[in-house]
Amino acid sequence: MKTIVAVAIGAIGTHVITKKEDLNDAPARKVRRYLHGLVRGLNRRGYKFGADPTNNKHFRIVFRLTNVAGLANAATFKDETGMTNGDVIFCMSTRVTKEAGDRNLGVPIVGIVSEPPATFQVDPFCGVSAKRVQKAGDCFDNFRLAVPTLTKIFVLGNSNYNVSNRAKAKVTAAAQNAGNFAVPDIDVTAIADLEDMLAAALTARTKNAPCTEGLLVLPVDMFLSRARKIIDLVQSELLVPTFFPVPDWVTGKPSSALGAYGVPQRRCGVLMAEQVHSILANNQIPQGANRWIETPDYDLEFSTSAAAAAELGITLGPDIPPPEE
Repeated sequence: MKTIVAVAIGAIGTHVITKKEDLNDAPARKVRRYLHGLVRGLNRRGYKFGADPTNNKHFRIVFRLTNVAGLANAATFKDETGMTNGDVIFCMSTRVTKEAGDRNLGVPIVGIVSEPPATFQVDPFCGVSAKRVQKAGDCFDNFRLAVPTLTKIFVLGNSNYNVSNRAKAKVTAAAQNAGNFAVPDIDVTAIADLEDMLAAALTARTKNAPCTEGLLVLPVDMFLSRARKIIDLVQSELLVPTFFPVPDWVTGKPSSALGAYGVPQRRCGVLMAEQVHSILANNQIPQGANRWIETPDYDLEFSTSAAAAAELGITLGPDIPPPEE
């Protein structure tokens, strides 16, 4: 049996996943869709949940959620005991991937990142590039297509995080190409300040009033882990549309994010299964061009929610794909 230790930023907790039903969300457990995709990809390669210690096709997942401070603790990247290494560490952001490597555990690391830096081009790193930084400008452009009345898009970022800064540079360039479109920062470096800073920066509107302001969320793990809170505050309370670099929060419900542009978490997990399989089956980290798989552009999704638009009193632009119903 193989143990996959999966780590993400979020509400602190450890959940051992040993059967399909454990992937279901619960009040105290929100399972990242990366793991749904990973399990699907491993199933295609003959792996299944199981506890036979002699069966190399049996696996379990130790899913650990941590805050940023917890990444400094080597136990965060070990099994549920905090004492024993797993067979592979599955990291659900650039920051988590780097911190796992800094712990020097001697365990292969499969990470989902925006663009892998040079320091990730050596062992123990491999994984998938979701191109969320590279596509940040396109994300901005698609937000403007979705809501053509926008004249100002606030950009939620963290200036202490290089991924955020690189993505913001792409947005700034896209805004200049759009005619110096206003893209003021909401710079949140401590997650405890998130709600207060959003409320202070954004102006509440009334339903069916002209929609001139929106919120673009950059691909920052600590914000994506609070996506539901961001949507609830910014859309439900302030009636300001939100747009994300991951389409997982766009649904046919009024509580949905208005829109998103990016590769779904589930699809990324399916791609990452190839890297995990290489490690579990061959005890080898993929080398050369196979070390990092880049998500193809055809996996990018431009999603909007008609239900969320109706709830906000917003008319979606005419030049966008059919919204999620």
